[in-house]
Amino acid sequence: AKQGYAAADARDPKLLRALFGRWLTLPMLPVNVAEIQSARASYAAGLAILERELPRRSADSLPAHVLDELRWSNFLLAYHGDDDRALQLRYGTLIGDLIDSRAPQWRQAVTKKTRRDARIRVGFLSAFFRDGTVGRYFESWITDLPRDRFEVILYFLQPAGDALTARLCARADTVRACPRFRPSQVAPVVHADDLDLLVFPELGMDATTFALAALRLARVQCAAWGHPVTTGHATIDVFLTSSVMEPENAAGHYIERLIALPGIGTRYTLPDVPRDAARAHFGMPEGVTLFLCPQSLFKIHPDNDALFARVLGAVPDGRLVAFEGRDPALTARFRARLDAALAAAGLTQKPYLQFLRQCSHADYLRINTVCDAMLDTLHWSGGNTSLDALACGLPIVTLPGRFMRGRQSAGMLRLMDIDQTIARDTDDYVSIAARLGHDIAWRDGLRSRILAARGRVFDDPAPINALAAAFIELARSG
Repeated sequence: AKQGYAAADARDPKLLRALFGRWLTLPMLPVNVAEIQSARASYAAGLAILERELPRRSADSLPAHVLDELRWSNFLLAYHGDDDRALQLRYGTLIGDLIDSRAPQWRQAVTKKTRRDARIRVGFLSAFFRDGTVGRYFESWITDLPRDRFEVILYFLQPAGDALTARLCARADTVRACPRFRPSQVAPVVHADDLDLLVFPELGMDATTFALAALRLARVQCAAWGHPVTTGHATIDVFLTSSVMEPENAAGHYIERLIALPGIGTRYTLPDVPRDAARAHFGMPEGVTLFLCPQSLFKIHPDNDALFARVLGAVPDGRLVAFEGRDPALTARFRARLDAALAAAGLTQKPYLQFLRQCSHADYLRINTVCDAMLDTLHWSGGNTSLDALACGLPIVTLPGRFMRGRQSAGMLRLMDIDQTIARDTDDYVSIAARLGHDIAWRDGLRSRILAARGRVFDDPAPINALAAAFIELARSG
């Protein structure tokens, strides 16, 4: 990818996106920690080049062209398991300074206009208003805000929709379909709506929204934990998060003001779990212990490889079940990583890995019901996947990390008063997983406890009540 960006940059110096790609592209699936460290050093060096080159390259460009060329996202940075605050702030400052220079009108404070409707006007802007992690997490924020106090406007950056999209549209006061790849055309639409608050549920997952977040489009602008890492943008005033998932020193991880909502931070609907699951339907063997690791492959840090090998070494009949990546090359690279870890542990005599194809959500839930335990990932834990596992009664082995993104599963389990599968360290992680593999009665008991305690995590209205109160305070003070 870097070579392609470099070629485009050489052809046309006005293509700022090519400049970003040439110097800031990160590996999709690092082979080891050394590659991560090298990539982060290269990224920091790339920022230095951009700090020097961007002002010169954009000097003769129209403001709209500059805004559209700022479509970049540091998506993969947060999966390195390190503190990204300084790098995110440096990137945000770079972009903010460029906009101040080339399009300063988009960084000025927004003054409230006189209007008849006294309700607080809040906008939600996303490219992911559909069935998926972001849609499921934040649907209730949009549908449940009391309409006697709030007017809700949705800004769609993705034309494709589904049943969840339809539910959101039915509850919104106004729905606006915006150009997918043109921040310069989206910004005037949002600005003209005179928002009291603008919410970006998942900043960092989409390049257009990340560029828009560097602008001042509403009086108060908020990010949420759809992508749980500080944005680095001075134009984002508040980061909304979950109180049970953040560590004690959480405020130091963000440049934004942190507001922690109770519980998991949202009223997450308990999914309908199919009861007709069978291992044979998915080509999964009977008579073995199936450890599910359902994360997207790019989320799985190399530190997990040796840990998973240790678990499989401790459970002789164990098998790790993962899902293929969308790109076969990504799957092959991940399999090679795990094969190397297994070989290093002396585990080469039988199949320890099974890769499943991408499937529907209903089939994914069925897979959860026929597995024996979920092995959570280090540094970036399950979020939506952990909620699905708990909905199915699947025990989760987790080791909380330094940052919120590595503590989501532990927060959910603590809400349910089930801390027996929250590990203290990697040795404890292996011991818990081994007991789940060997002690069927203990495993079944945990499954029953999870199913009995699901109501403490799912369909809880308290987070939405707290969100509404926070929005009222922010609108008043902003």
